[in-house]
Amino acid sequence: MRTTIAVANEFLKLSKDSNLHITNMRRVKIIYLAQGLSLSLLERPLFGDDNIETRKYVSIIPSINNEFKPFKSSHITSKSVVTGNNWKSFLKPKVVDIENKKRS
Repeated sequence: MRTTIAVANEFLKLSKDSNLHITNMRRVKIIYLAQGLSLSLLERPLFGDDNIETRKYVSIIPSINNEFKPFKSSHITSKSVVTGNNWKSFLKPKVVDIENKKRS
């Protein structure tokens, strides 16, 4: 299973290779359809690190929506450099009780 950002970057690469322009709205629609097809045909999600949220008129994927927000409605011209959206848990230190580990 890939991360949402990796899926978005792959679609951006495919669109660039095909000389197609992709906007934020189109990107979300493609990823939404790809997730649905993966669940339907492969019986497993394409990505699992983020949820697709439905708003009044549009569906969004928070991590990639925030990542590509500067492009607004224009063509996306560069990939994301973020490798995932789990930075909070990555930066939060874990406290390990060494004494209890030694006793076990």
